[in-house]
Amino acid sequence: MNNPIKITIPIPQKIQGRPSCIVYRYHGDQVGFIASNQTPMFDGEYIT
Repeated sequence: MNNPIKITIPIPQKIQGRPSCIVYRYHGDQVGFIASNQTPMFDGEYIT
């Protein structure tokens, strides 16, 4: 990816430190998700 976009979402203290999390996203007419414990998506998306 030539120009990555970094988005920071604050996580409440009481749920920090969990082994994984999932971010749901709505794109076009589809709902998808990105999990923190998976390898980057085919287009390079990932969360840490």
